[in-house]
Amino acid sequence: MVWAVVMVGAFVLFWLPVLVAAIRGTELLWLVVLLTVLTPLGGVTWFGAWIVAFAFPRRRPAPPRRPVLLPQDDPRCLFGGAPPAETAAVVSRRAVGAGPGASAWS
Repeated sequence: MVWAVVMVGAFVLFWLPVLVAAIRGTELLWLVVLLTVLTPLGGVTWFGAWIVAFAFPRRRPAPPRRPVLLPQDDPRCLFGGAPPAETAAVVSRRAVGAGPGASAWS
């Protein structure tokens, strides 16, 4: 029974840099895994995995997405006004103000 606890403890200790890097959200998690897997070859790479796990920056969370709104609910979309600057679609080939009552959306 004691040997089972020792083996489980050694397994957890072996993979501990990977667990810490995954919890921290380290950008180069693959490098931590690689250094941990190469540990039996040299032994020093396990300490390198710890250094990488704590030295490299964390992943930045993705910016929150804006909800998709219907045109009548979107405050940036005013009927008859100019389209928002980020709109990449061609709305009209007619120049703005080409005639009386013409708008960019017509």
